Amino acid sequence: SNMLLSIPPSALGVALISILPLPCLVLLYSLSVAIFLRAWYDTPFLGSSKSSLWPCVTIGATWLAYATAEAHVLATYFPPRGLSPSEYVDLNSGTAAPFLFCSTAAATSLVSLRLLAYLRRRYVDGPDPVRKLRDFYRASGRSEWDIAQHFRGKTIVVTGANAGIGRSAARELLGLGAHVVFACRSEARGREAMAWCCEEVSQEAFRVRCRRSRTKFAGGVEDPMEEVRGRVHFVPLDLSSIDSVKSCAETHIPALPIFSGEGRNKSEPKIDVLIMNAGLMMAEQRTCANGWEMCVGCNHLGHFLLANLLASWVVPNGKIVTVSSSTHHLISEDDVPAVLADPMCSNRRYTTFGQYAVSKLFNLYFASHLPKVHRHVRSYVVHPGLVRTNVVKNMSALMRMGDMLAGPVLGTLQKHPTKGCRSILHCVLLGETGSVLDGMEGRGEYYANSALGWRSVASMNEEVRLRVYELIFYGSSFATYYFFTFCFLQYALKVWNMSKELVGTKKK
Repeated sequence: SNMLLSIPPSALGVALISILPLPCLVLLYSLSVAIFLRAWYDTPFLGSSKSSLWPCVTIGATWLAYATAEAHVLATYFPPRGLSPSEYVDLNSGTAAPFLFCSTAAATSLVSLRLLAYLRRRYVDGPDPVRKLRDFYRASGRSEWDIAQHFRGKTIVVTGANAGIGRSAARELLGLGAHVVFACRSEARGREAMAWCCEEVSQEAFRVRCRRSRTKFAGGVEDPMEEVRGRVHFVPLDLSSIDSVKSCAETHIPALPIFSGEGRNKSEPKIDVLIMNAGLMMAEQRTCANGWEMCVGCNHLGHFLLANLLASWVVPNGKIVTVSSSTHHLISEDDVPAVLADPMCSNRRYTTFGQYAVSKLFNLYFASHLPKVHRHVRSYVVHPGLVRTNVVKNMSALMRMGDMLAGPVLGTLQKHPTKGCRSILHCVLLGETGSVLDGMEGRGEYYANSALGWRSVASMNEEVRLRVYELIFYGSSFATYYFFTFCFLQYALKVWNMSKELVGTKKK
């Protein structure tokens, strides 16, 4: 301690400033990501042995950098025995000691930057299923041309594709070669999103064609833009209106050229994937024309009716992907009976996040019971993560201001919409890469960050809960898989029947 006190503060300060900032930043960011994602049930970051390793690594790197800086300063001001300070300085000036210090500082900075990029890419953005698909095709000796040929003719319907993760998912699926139907409330914004997707995909196709010296695009035409425009379609859909949903499913979608063209058998199913993405969050309680509470109506009931009307159009083993949210954890098991008794919040206290959580919990129940009613479809439910979208537009002015002020910080922990659609794409592409778990049944599994995630206790019955605890207690590596594949939700049938009554499809 006496030695440290005799060192000029400026010398130690310069040494520490040269090495410590980036390792400290990595340490702070890794712990922030771990706590943030764990708090929102986005991914079991601290619960995974591999993921929890990185905070430990950054802590070690920070102290190593500190020790290196301190050792350099001590060696400079307190030379080894037998050498005077002037001799030691003359001996080391321009040689090993300064070089070692500078190289340590540079290496520490590079490793820290690498760790920052890895943490962002792996835990915030999540794995890229499209890249995984392309790597799988390359490994098997095939190219992007083969991917486009495989997806050519597939039809995918995306609700709320005019903005946010819906638009990003539509753009990626369009880039793979599928026909994409944009089901949106606003035709102007829907067609604007279609134009943007076509431009993005055609530019990518042109780059691929130039790089691989292709004379034609995957569709067999010279102009990529012309081919891409032939694969985008628009249908009007207002999920808060029963008439609009019925018109979309019974009139607009059957009238699309891809369904009503020559040589098409109208009795055959034609939809490969239905992505129910559209949703909203309301600051104040509002009622739509059908008498539904707006949040539950748009987020759950509209999609419930649409899925049941289009189920007969879905091909055997086709997929219905429902976008939910980890906010369903806000509803405890004790709250569920009261919520089922008053889903429209007529007598309950309305809160922005509370009613939004109710609608997302209903999404879980619906997705879990769907394959029991329509046995030919595979059902998946997705938490896209904490994505920075315009979902705050309907929040109170105070919450919008807080979101704006905290934006620079939250932006480092939240996903961009282009990354927020990855869990959706992961479910869409299950079974396309030959993985062992890709053959799962599709009985309402809940995905977060492109992996099976933790759903709330309110969505389990006692028997399933005890089974899960038993599996986890005995250390089964398949505990999470069994948990979500074979989970039967005790309230799913009640929510299903309640929804049928509210949309007017249950027989009296």
